[in-house]
Amino acid sequence: MDETNQPQSTPAPVVGTTAQSTAPVAESAKESEPVAGMDNKKLYGILGYIIPILFFLPLIDEKLKTDVSARFHANQQLILLIAAFALHFVVSNVLYMVLGPLVFMLSSLVNLVVLVFIVLGVLNVAKGFDKELPIIGKFRILK
Repeated sequence: MDETNQPQSTPAPVVGTTAQSTAPVAESAKESEPVAGMDNKKLYGILGYIIPILFFLPLIDEKLKTDVSARFHANQQLILLIAAFALHFVVSNVLYMVLGPLVFMLSSLVNLVVLVFIVLGVLNVAKGFDKELPIIGKFRILK
């Protein structure tokens, strides 16, 4: 018979190679689980800074309840929420009686400061840093 007409046989797999080829798949599956948790942590962190009333999201997630970084950013978001409300109350009610129309410029300045704190918080979460916000970051409500 002609050798070119015979079907070519593939070499039989070695017993050790099949275990090696499935091991990286199992490891990569294990590695993908923490990444999904990290995505939730970053998502909740960014949402909490953009909309500070959502500071509690990491506190109700079972995977993130005990995460120190998630609790840190939840605390920073709560402090930002309280500070923003307090500043807006003081500027719009108390200082309006004293300064009158100039209070609108001061209110715009307060909004700008809050916006800067929001951007700093979002950048810290996105980069994975646990840095305190300037001035208000040293206070702790959530532990």
